[in-house]
Amino acid sequence: MRLVGYLISLVLIVWGYWLGYLGIIGALTWSIETFGVDSAMVDASVGAFMITAGFYMMWLIRYRAN
Repeated sequence: MRLVGYLISLVLIVWGYWLGYLGIIGALTWSIETFGVDSAMVDASVGAFMITAGFYMMWLIRYRAN
């Protein structure tokens, strides 16, 4: 079970780096329009969130499994 958690964390981190890279070079834009309200995020912020989530998940697995 611990190995599966580490693999998911690694996927989140790599995916976050890739999304951050695409956001920095301008190949990715993230915008949402709901009920007439527009929301545009900074391009690389989605990748930064994924990286943070991956490291947090890895930290939780490390200290909860012991």
